[in-house]
Amino acid sequence: MCEVSVILEKLKNFGGTEAGTTRLSYSPEFLQARDFLAAYMQACGMNTEIDLMGNLIGSYLGTKPELPVVLTGSHLDTVPNGGNYDGALGIAMPLACIKKWATEKFRPERTVKVIAMVEEEGTLFNIGCMSSRTLIGEFQNLSEANIMDSEGRSFESYLQGAGLAGRVFKEAVWDMSVVKCFIETHIEQGEELISQGLSVGLVETIVGIDRREIVLQGQANHAGTTKMQGRRDALLGAAEVISKVNLLAKASAGEFVATVGKLDIFPNAVNVIAGQVKVHIETRAASQIILEQAYQEIIKILDAVSASCDLTYKIVAEHKIAPIELSPEITAVFQDVCEKQKISFRRLPSWAGHDAKVLAEKVPTGLLFLPSVAGISHSPLEFTREIDIAKGLTVLEQTLKNLSKI
Repeated sequence: MCEVSVILEKLKNFGGTEAGTTRLSYSPEFLQARDFLAAYMQACGMNTEIDLMGNLIGSYLGTKPELPVVLTGSHLDTVPNGGNYDGALGIAMPLACIKKWATEKFRPERTVKVIAMVEEEGTLFNIGCMSSRTLIGEFQNLSEANIMDSEGRSFESYLQGAGLAGRVFKEAVWDMSVVKCFIETHIEQGEELISQGLSVGLVETIVGIDRREIVLQGQANHAGTTKMQGRRDALLGAAEVISKVNLLAKASAGEFVATVGKLDIFPNAVNVIAGQVKVHIETRAASQIILEQAYQEIIKILDAVSASCDLTYKIVAEHKIAPIELSPEITAVFQDVCEKQKISFRRLPSWAGHDAKVLAEKVPTGLLFLPSVAGISHSPLEFTREIDIAKGLTVLEQTLKNLSKI
């Protein structure tokens, strides 16, 4: 068993059951896993600290520690009943590199820091990448006391329960000028690599997301006494919209994906024709132009369905996240290592969000994907083969060495 798998197996002890691994941020399982990683870092000769947010940071000092550091890592939290690779792999991989360096007595010129981050999944407060977004200062105008979980417990309370100060949105912001770059390693969470027999993916872009909440308005009426020909059934219209949006995305030949994952139906009664339905439509694409084109096509669908079903519609909310290009220079370093080591790869976009997307707004960032068997993620069946971990480790180690040079 390789060192990465050893670390992952140890982490599985903190929140792992037959139903999957549940390691929610600030939970006892999370704090125990963090303690284990801190001890592992220290055994490798790293200095460790817990920042105000609760992130664990291990520093492997370089010969020129005054230089901006190379930062690498990922998130330690999981979704409920998740797997053992999502997030954790991106922490175990660089730690395995540094253990090897310590054994070989190798010292980089720049300090290499490994970070195990809190609350990437957004499980507690429905805020994805909460830690990295805090680090870059996105939440400075928010109050920790006003951020609540589904049961009304505040973020401030979680921090205090974990022995932290309870005030982080202003005080935990990093000076990103001391960071040369950020490297994240992650499972693909898709099946492009595994289906093509490739060992690593070099992520060029993290896709943008366009979410719209659209209200289809019809007329609620009695399910028995209202003739079929005279109905203004908003749910029937929603069903047509869902079907047509699905066909639209399929026809794009992979340029974008589209999902209707939520409906709010009113009055939502078995014997009443639905008078109103709120449809939540999400599209994702690596290009802002394609996202906008997809949205315009969805408007055409809404126009046509509303006319055919005698409905009206309005867009009541929207949420947009633009695509972001990762560092071409770092991607080129990844590729150079792959070519020299004869490791199979492809360049590709990431269809899921990651802390790398957030930090890429402030520092040059690279994202390395390893194959997910059958494309499974957020599941206890999540798995990456050791042969792919070994090849990914080769790419990561040499990339960290290259980037840590002046």
